[in-house]
Amino acid sequence: MAVGEAGRKGILLVDSMPAVYVSHADAFILADLHLGYEEVMAGTGVFLPRIQYKKIVEVLDRLSKVRPGSRIILAGDVKHCFQKLTRQERVELAKLVRGLQEMGFREILVVRGNHDNYAKTVLSPMGVEMIEDHLDLGKGIVVAHGHKKVEADYEFIVIGHEHPALKVSVGGGRAKFPVFLIMPLETGASAVVLPPTGAYQVGNVVSTDRRDYLSPVIREHGVPEEALPIVVDDEAGLMPLVRLSLLEEILAY
Repeated sequence: MAVGEAGRKGILLVDSMPAVYVSHADAFILADLHLGYEEVMAGTGVFLPRIQYKKIVEVLDRLSKVRPGSRIILAGDVKHCFQKLTRQERVELAKLVRGLQEMGFREILVVRGNHDNYAKTVLSPMGVEMIEDHLDLGKGIVVAHGHKKVEADYEFIVIGHEHPALKVSVGGGRAKFPVFLIMPLETGASAVVLPPTGAYQVGNVVSTDRRDYLSPVIREHGVPEEALPIVVDDEAGLMPLVRLSLLEEILAY
């Protein structure tokens, strides 16, 4: 699906999946897998079914069939634990790389996120490059995780980190949906914010106040009232809405 200027630039949304496809780079981009989340939560006494890896592989397998032989770019937070590389993370990261190779992706790149400490220990021996800051795809498009400032000239920056979700009040009840967020910046550029790929990363509620956001790119330059949210739902697919300022009356915080 092509949406606005991002679509005309070749940044396309893909079916009902939390991914974009950049046409000139022949690359799919996803963010926020948070592998190992269940083991970290178990350490706090919260026991969750280990479904995160399975759900992620299902998404990636579907993408591999959309454009066979494409590149895959993981825009940060492929793992969850800050302090170390857990056993679950080590096992699942290695399985993920092997799985992507078997699916036929011709190149796998990881842009480092704030959770990705020690991930290189697994990725480097398997031939997967980790980019420390941002990845320049050319034609004014860069990919970053979103937790740091990006010192580069760009028209579009594709980021994760925010885990954006739309929470609305309808008919006396509330509903929450993961969303893509296409947000203009005061610099004249735009941010394309990806929803999380991880099933347990349910999302941070978007608002029209840029102080509510995590990324310095948005906190310093974002124009959230003009942002376009696009709901992504397994059954309904992709649903572009109106800009956030026009949704103010039904937004729930």
